[in-house]
Amino acid sequence: MNFKNIFLHVKKENEININQNNPPLFLEVIKKIPNNNNIITSSGNNIGNFVVSNYGTNTILHNQYNTMTMFENLNPSYINENFSKIIIISTNWFARYMENIDYNRQIKIFKKIKIPIVLIGLGAEMPLKEYNKRKFIRKLPKSMIKFYRIIADSTPSISVRGYLTQELLDMAGIKNTTVTGCPSWFVNGTTNPKIIKKDFSDDFKISFNGDYSSTYDDTYNAIFKKMAQCKNAQYLAQSEFTLIDLLDRKKEIPENNFLTVAEKLRMNVDNLPKDFKKYIYFDNIEDWENYIKQVDFSIGMRIHGTIIALKNGTPAVIIPHGGRVKEMADLFRIPQVSFNDFIKDDFSIRKIYEEANWDEMHKTYPKLLSNYISFLNMHGLTFKGRIFDKETKTQAPS
Repeated sequence: MNFKNIFLHVKKENEININQNNPPLFLEVIKKIPNNNNIITSSGNNIGNFVVSNYGTNTILHNQYNTMTMFENLNPSYINENFSKIIIISTNWFARYMENIDYNRQIKIFKKIKIPIVLIGLGAEMPLKEYNKRKFIRKLPKSMIKFYRIIADSTPSISVRGYLTQELLDMAGIKNTTVTGCPSWFVNGTTNPKIIKKDFSDDFKISFNGDYSSTYDDTYNAIFKKMAQCKNAQYLAQSEFTLIDLLDRKKEIPENNFLTVAEKLRMNVDNLPKDFKKYIYFDNIEDWENYIKQVDFSIGMRIHGTIIALKNGTPAVIIPHGGRVKEMADLFRIPQVSFNDFIKDDFSIRKIYEEANWDEMHKTYPKLLSNYISFLNMHGLTFKGRIFDKETKTQAPS
């Protein structure tokens, strides 16, 4: 099971071999892609997983020894003897595209695990155009639903990304859930930076991002048309395999490669800026943070591309294109613009920015944070938020 998120905590020599005195086992955290490794494969096909895994894990107090571990290699006997609990920082795994996982094998493994399991941030992947929720549940593999029921039976509550996921899990017979959103939202703790809305300027440095969705075949055409209106704009690639591969070579992008990129993104090549400097990607969280702090405005369809901007004090607006994005944007009160409004000719980036308001987002944050901390406490975990300096936009040592 290629669940991306594993921290392995090793037991100290002076610790007694009793479960409650043993450290927890985390699922893998991606901090930096190792040299010569494929960035797409290593990041779980989305560099947004840097935000999920790094920020999510940084909300939990622990002493860790990093190692890479896959679900397939979990040894129940070793885990039961050496760890106090398993902590899984998940993503949108309750989805049809996860149907190829051998859930029956996972069921056999997890039935043998006797220590508590803490599943955090489970999300459903249901397109906005999918109105029949029961049909969605019926199309999921029965073994997938059984797997999550086994986890549910071994834990006080499962943390889920929003109310849509909670409703779908309830329909699947999983009742013990807590709506927290993704844990990455709480990385700054009580020192969450306030978004300062400056007067818009044509010199604004703007970061765009996108995501292909069958709901909107002309996603990229629309985004790059808006991008062309901005003097200082860049496109931040998160899962555009062809584009990232070209950027990774650090060479000038020839015309025939642009044709390939355009074909993969289902867009008119004339809308794809030929300037190499218009595109950017990151293979580690630190460089991404340093970049986004220098941006004046971030807009796009990626939820974690939006979260990393907001967590670093950069104004951001999201264009929700699916249930997994919409439910978290609604929960966190992140300013949104619908795709249908975004593509209108009279809906400029300036207008989107000037109409955006982050007051509700700031107002609801303390309650959501308290709810998340309560969830961790329910599982015997302690919250640890990073310290963020609002004045200098620098991170103080934890």
